Amino acid sequence: MKLIKTLTRYALYTLLCLVLFSCSDKQTRCYVCEQSENLQIVDFVSKNIKDANNMSDEEMEDVISELRKTGIKLYCKQVFVPCTWDNQIIWEEVKKDSLQTLHPYLY
Repeated sequence: MKLIKTLTRYALYTLLCLVLFSCSDKQTRCYVCEQSENLQIVDFVSKNIKDANNMSDEEMEDVISELRKTGIKLYCKQVFVPCTWDNQIIWEEVKKDSLQTLHPYLY
């Protein structure tokens, strides 16, 4: 009986520690593009649009969207920005230059 109480106590302490440490400041990944990088993305999309079109029934909007995402992942840098527990970015705490473009939730 004493062993069960001890194990229960350690299990509860471990669970309490996990809950307390999981409530810390959270951050999520975000891509940040400078103005020159935005121009490189546009150039990347325009150069690769013909090769990406496989002449099927697939919508071109989807192809353009995927090319844009690929260009952002290639040319822009990743930063971590503060967010809430449900992964919503806290925009008031994000430090951003006026010429930068943020692309969150791009996975």
